[in-house]
Amino acid sequence: MSFVITPNPLCEGLQFRDTTGVYSATNDPLYNMLSTNGTGYNGLGPANIQLSDVATANLAYVLGDGITVAAVFSGTQWLPGVTPHAYLRIDTIAASNDIDVSIDGNAIMATLTNISTDIDVACAAIVTAINAYVSLGTQWQAEYLGSGIIHVWTYSVSGDAGNGLTVTLTTTGITDSSDATTTGSGNGNIMTYALPALVDGMYTFQLDLYDSAQVLLGSFQYEYLHTCNAEKCLAEAIFRKAKSDCGCGGGCSGCAGAEKLAWLHAKLWAVKKQHENGVYACVHEVVTKLLSECQGLCKDC
Repeated sequence: MSFVITPNPLCEGLQFRDTTGVYSATNDPLYNMLSTNGTGYNGLGPANIQLSDVATANLAYVLGDGITVAAVFSGTQWLPGVTPHAYLRIDTIAASNDIDVSIDGNAIMATLTNISTDIDVACAAIVTAINAYVSLGTQWQAEYLGSGIIHVWTYSVSGDAGNGLTVTLTTTGITDSSDATTTGSGNGNIMTYALPALVDGMYTFQLDLYDSAQVLLGSFQYEYLHTCNAEKCLAEAIFRKAKSDCGCGGGCSGCAGAEKLAWLHAKLWAVKKQHENGVYACVHEVVTKLLSECQGLCKDC
C-alpha cells in the first residue's frame, strides 16, 4: 500500500490518499508503507501487516519546530482497504431463473426472478438490487466490473471483525464461479482523507495501526515537506513581475527584481532537494522563512 499527500492548489488543505485500488478477494494483501511524493520514509515496526488484522488507525504529526503536535484522525475514520468484500462471478443464465445473495446468513438484496439472460444486463440488475437493499445490520454496496464480475463491499464493518464472512449464492438457472465463499479484506475505492490547511514546514507524520483488541500492530513514520504557501507567493510575484516593468507590479521601482526572485527560487529548490535526500537539518527553518521573505519583497520600496 502506498500513499500520496497532495496540497490543494490554493493551499487550503491537503489530501491524504491511498493509491492502492482494488485488492484480490482470494488473497489477504499486506500493508506496506512506501516512500511517495518525495517524502522520506523511516518506518518503525514490521514492514508488512495483514490488512484483515487492522481495526483502527491513528494519524498524528509533529511539526519541524519539535513543539507543535496535532492529531489528524483516530479510530475508524480512515481505514484504507480493510473493509470486507467479495467478488461474485456470473457465468451463464437460463431463461427461467432466480438469484438470492446473502453474506453471513443475512440477505443483501431482494430475490430477483426472470432476469435477463444477457450477462451484462443481469449483473447491472443485481448491482441495483444490492445497492437498493436496506439491511438492519451490515449494509452492502456493489459495483459491476464487467465480464460477469460483481464486486460487493461494506463500509460499516472493518478490520478483522469483518474478515471471513460466508458468501452464499442461491440460484436457479444460473451458474456462477465466484472466486471466494468468504469475504476478504480490502475495497474497490481509493481511500482519501482531507487534512486542513497547514503552514509551511517539515512534518513528521506517524501512522499507528491496531487490531480489534487495540494491540499495536505497527507504527510508521514518514516525513513530509510542505512548501505550498511559499511556492504560491513566488508564483504570484513572478506573475506581477512579468506584467510590469516596475518590480512587482505595484509601482515600486526596483523591488522584487529578477535577482531577488531567482535567489528565493534557488533556496526553495535547494531545500526540497535536501529533504528528498533525507538531509533534514535546517530544512524546517529555511522553509518557514521563505514565505515571510517572499511576502516582504516590496516592503523596502
